[in-house]
Amino acid sequence: TMIMSVFERTREIGLLKALGWPSSLIMSTIVCEGGLLAVLLAGALTGCNKSKTSDADLTVLDYDKFLKTVDDPKVHTVVVDVRKPEEFVKGHIPNAINIPVLDIYKGDPRLANAQQIVVYSLGWSPRRDDLLSWAAAKKLLALGYNDICDFRGGLTLWAESGGKVIIPDQHDKVVEKADVEVTEDGVNI
Repeated sequence: TMIMSVFERTREIGLLKALGWPSSLIMSTIVCEGGLLAVLLAGALTGCNKSKTSDADLTVLDYDKFLKTVDDPKVHTVVVDVRKPEEFVKGHIPNAINIPVLDIYKGDPRLANAQQIVVYSLGWSPRRDDLLSWAAAKKLLALGYNDICDFRGGLTLWAESGGKVIIPDQHDKVVEKADVEVTEDGVNI
């Protein structure tokens, strides 16, 4: 299993490079239980980083700021759920589109008219840190997208704060806070 783990990580790094990630931004990959890929971005591995991004270029949103951001009629905001499609169909924030972090690329037509992009994933829990939305935000910045926001609490904070959750495989069923529980395994109704 150790050899398989090394093989899997090597394959994932190769995939990130093939998708256009600069090797200077790939710090490491972590494969969490259940196959969730979280990509950690950081400073240069090679010591030469032509497209520097910093956390100062990234806006972190709490629930109230998220609501104000997506409700602003003056700004065309695209909300992106960066989890895998099989996680997205278990529940997502209304009007969000699904672009898994590994599928983010420069010139994506789904993001072409966005004046602002808000990314989110499952969110935080006491047992683990969910760095997927952070990695996606950093990737978007590195690819030249502007005005990127990270809704750090993700779907978990959204549901806990009373936000409605869309369940696409149930004909876009909308569930209220009292009816939904977000766990690491997805959305439980």
